[in-house]
Amino acid sequence: MIENQNSEEIVSSPPAKKKSKKGWIIGVVVVIALIAIGLFLKNKSSETNADGTYPQVEALFSAPAYDKIPQDYKVYIYNYLSNSGYLDGTYFMTKIPDRAKRVFAFGDFTDDGKENSDLAVILEKNDFKSSKLVIFNDKGELLFVEDYDYDLPVINSFNTGAKIFLQENKLIPAPVSGLIIQKESSKYVVLYDKKSKKFSSYYQYTDDDNSVADEEYDEGGEYTESEGETEISTPAVEVQKPKTEVIEKKSPSVETEKSSVPEVKVEVKDETSL
Repeated sequence: MIENQNSEEIVSSPPAKKKSKKGWIIGVVVVIALIAIGLFLKNKSSETNADGTYPQVEALFSAPAYDKIPQDYKVYIYNYLSNSGYLDGTYFMTKIPDRAKRVFAFGDFTDDGKENSDLAVILEKNDFKSSKLVIFNDKGELLFVEDYDYDLPVINSFNTGAKIFLQENKLIPAPVSGLIIQKESSKYVVLYDKKSKKFSSYYQYTDDDNSVADEEYDEGGEYTESEGETEISTPAVEVQKPKTEVIEKKSPSVETEKSSVPEVKVEVKDETSL
């Protein structure tokens, strides 16, 4: 009986080995399939058009104005969107041709001596109300990022020496190249500060701001013009001068009455002589 049991166990053991070998083969096939799929997707993503551009990258830049952006900078923007998880449409380059002309600008924003080597772009959010400013250098490295909630500004660049406002309401030459951020109701300058070693924003005063600065806020809570009002009211004081002249004109009449007294006295003397 024992021999029969042992023989049955010996006979039943080979099928178990066949099953483990089959599972190993299936695992290898799955791994190979995954590798093949990965290689296929990688090759597909690296496919280029006849002009050397990448189809998936060019899909982000549909407006004609974007033709002025070199291919490598377009790749920088694409990679930023991809790495940030924004390729799902969270952020994108505007599709409006007229606006597309004013959402990117080149310049030497870090004053490293490389003219027009840095690129600034405005990425729009899918709420169509907010946006994001992103600045790259010529290597695709991020230099500055700033969010604009509920605002869709346009941008332009300026060179060193351009007249701008910094700490006060006084135009001075820009120490470095920078960006003009034109919002709906205000204007700012984004400039690299060599002292603080970072980008900073500076409000740009307008003619309306200067006119308000000429007004003073009185204690009653109302605006009154200060210097202009004082100058205009000065002639009102001079109007009182004619009254003084009228008083002076009365004095001659008094003198005339006094001069007539001697004439009366002369006539009295004549009557006495008779």
